[in-house]
Amino acid sequence: MTADERDDQVRAEVDWVDLGYVTKPHGLQGELRVFMFNADSTLFEGDAKGPPREIFLRTATGLRVKWSIAGFRRHKELYLLRLQGVTTRDEAEALRGQHLTLPREALPALEEDGEYYAVDLEKCQVVDETGTVVGRVVGVLNYPSVDCLAVELAPDQVEVPMVAPYLRGVDIERREIRVSGLSDLPRVKVAPAKAPPKKKQSADSALASSAGSPPSHANETEGA
Repeated sequence: MTADERDDQVRAEVDWVDLGYVTKPHGLQGELRVFMFNADSTLFEGDAKGPPREIFLRTATGLRVKWSIAGFRRHKELYLLRLQGVTTRDEAEALRGQHLTLPREALPALEEDGEYYAVDLEKCQVVDETGTVVGRVVGVLNYPSVDCLAVELAPDQVEVPMVAPYLRGVDIERREIRVSGLSDLPRVKVAPAKAPPKKKQSADSALASSAGSPPSHANETEGA
């Protein structure tokens, strides 16, 4: 295994936690408006170790780019983020819609019983009121009104609101989430994944296209 292959394997094994996303530019100096999934988060206000100095932005294609943080502050119901190297509105506009994410190990330890990060819920088995395992969590959906668990009930999915009476309990140690009222929720058909088309290999395949490349001022690029 080459050094690059080992690096790719390490990245694939990292637990990434989505913190929020860029909504749009703010002003003309490259500031970004950011919506945080946890509106009460104090992560960027710092703790004994100080606030994070770096953040990863994840593009729609799953590419993660590491940036140095130049500033972060609250602004009404949102936050304003400044990244080193992003100094114009056009540069900020190129980052619209990208998700802020950090490795799980970079986040502070949870202080209270019953607290958990959204990433902890993914792949948990889902148990109904009879104690029967009915599916597993494949994601957490953030809506303005309520967060929902995307639960796979093969071949369908259902979005379970994370409030009573639907959410009855979360046991992170057992990787189990207890729910009720699934019969009242609409099912969503999930289309089967299609295999990507095979590409003919050629001597030119090693040449990287400039289309879709991250900005030259990005510090480091990582695979999803």
